Amino acid sequence: MKAHQKSKFLFICKLRHGYGEYHDHTFSSGLYQSAKFIADMLVKNGYEARVVQVNDNNDIDRVVTLYRPTHAFIEALWVVPEKFATLVPLHPQVKFVIRVHSNTPFLAQEGIATDWLQRYLDYGPTVFINCNGKECFESLLDVLSARYELVKDHAGHRVDVSKRLTYLPNYYPITPAMKPPHVDHDKKSIDIGCFGAVRLLKDQLIQAIAALAFAEDIGKNLRFHINAGRVEGGNQPLKNLRNLFALQPRHELVEHDWLAHDAFLKLVESMDLGMQVSFSETFNICAADFANLLVPIACSREIPWANPLFYAPTTDSQGIVWTLKELWKTRKFGFASLNKNSLSRFVADAERRWLVFAAA
Repeated sequence: MKAHQKSKFLFICKLRHGYGEYHDHTFSSGLYQSAKFIADMLVKNGYEARVVQVNDNNDIDRVVTLYRPTHAFIEALWVVPEKFATLVPLHPQVKFVIRVHSNTPFLAQEGIATDWLQRYLDYGPTVFINCNGKECFESLLDVLSARYELVKDHAGHRVDVSKRLTYLPNYYPITPAMKPPHVDHDKKSIDIGCFGAVRLLKDQLIQAIAALAFAEDIGKNLRFHINAGRVEGGNQPLKNLRNLFALQPRHELVEHDWLAHDAFLKLVESMDLGMQVSFSETFNICAADFANLLVPIACSREIPWANPLFYAPTTDSQGIVWTLKELWKTRKFGFASLNKNSLSRFVADAERRWLVFAAA
């Protein structure tokens, strides 16, 4: 397909040192993968788009000069607002878009969030903010509308927040229909995957306790799988998970390194069930991987595309156990396809929104 001439997209991620780095200089964090999914979708639709990783603020000018995009997306909050005082004059034709990947509960843990997000638009009409979560978009619309009601930008111009703040949800590439993975109900153990960064708002501890109780109820040894290569906000959640299983005679915590996405999909396929009963989400790629591969997964209501049949409460371990039991009993009937259908509808809408944005 011939590329559109009007728009050229560059998604800029900050390289995280210390985990998930490979020889091709890509890593499979949710942030990077999210940007790559969108870039690939835009390319499929005839646009030029690519994802790059940089070390810090000072690399942005270099990659923008090299690739000459019309839109430069800054993935997450790692660029100080003052940097745009330099970048905007250097690249006056480029639209800089700060892409926010979190809803407010998670942003509350980032001490710079309410400061930086209220100052980005000060640097002129070519700086924008995009939210991939509806709650964040609606909250930020209220905050920025109040902020700029009587205040102009640094050049003395009125800031039209309605044109500078957008909601563009995540995209995920759905694969063709497939048969659910075979389940050996006679094996002595059950493998449950609760993947992603280990952090408080992921709510892993209560999910581990619920998985343990569920395994006891069905008479199986639990193998509870997590990613231990990325721990945020201190190591207390991981320490508690390790201590929980250290004294259990029949149940095991299985820790995996951060994996490239293709390798991670193979790991997901090997799971009997999944869990992502987290406190705050805007999309959740791990859950989408389970849904796409037709592996049943218990989700919280925070995952915007999840089918309600897969919901579990975030603070009630017995409620989570009940959801796991239902998923386990009905797995052979193929109900996981309902979750995939819900995901498919969500990403179809996301693709439509991105293409409208790209054509504007």
